[in-house]
Formats: sequence, C-alpha cells, structure tokens
Amino acid sequence: MNSIRSALVVAGLILVGTWIITFSGWIDPAFAAQGRFQGLIMGLIVAWSGNALPKRLAEEKRACLARAGYKKRQRIGLAFVLGGAGYSLAWLAAPIDIAAPLAITSMLLALAIVALIVKASAKPLA
Repeated sequence: MNSIRSALVVAGLILVGTWIITFSGWIDPAFAAQGRFQGLIMGLIVAWSGNALPKRLAEEKRACLARAGYKKRQRIGLAFVLGGAGYSLAWLAAPIDIAAPLAITSMLLALAIVALIVKASAKPLA
C-alpha cells in the first residue's frame, strides 16, 4: 500500500510541476504543445527508475538473495538510465519531425540490451 501511495504522490507532483511550468511562462508554449516537455519528463522518469532499481532491490529483507543478482540488476538499471536519457535528449534536442522515432529507438535499444542481459544470465534447463 505504501508503494501505491508514493507512486500516486510522484505522479501528482509530475502533473502539478508540468502544469506550473507550462502555464507560468517559464518555457515556450510551443515547446510544451509539441509534446517535447512530456517526452522529456517521461525519459527522466525512466532514467530515474533505472537508477533506483538495483538499489531498491538490494535493500529488501532477504538481502542475501537480493545480492545474488545485483550485478545483473545493475546492468539492467544502467541500460534503462541510458535509454531514458536518450529518450529525453531526443525530445529536447532533435527536430520535432524525427524526435519521436529517435526517442522510441533509444528505448528499443535499451530494451534489447535488457533482453540480452537476461538471456545471457539465464540458467539452461536441465
């Protein structure tokens, strides 16, 4: 229940922050209208989650079991950090006509890396 509450608080803060920044005049309304700001925020959320993933799982009560796959989770988290950063940078800097395909390609590459990490560390069936 605590994780649901914290997720709702984070989602609310993102929405309120986006609304304040968009309508306060801090950024150009055309920038927000093109979806760039939302894409930037979504990429940062993915990067933040990827950074928090290995740390959060290592703090579990069953720490000895959590440590067993820590390196794998670290690599997966790094893939998501880089994918989220690429997604954000695509929305921030790329021309609007190629921003979406570039951002999606960044996330697809991150997911492909995660799939390779998981496949490489999978134990073969006996």
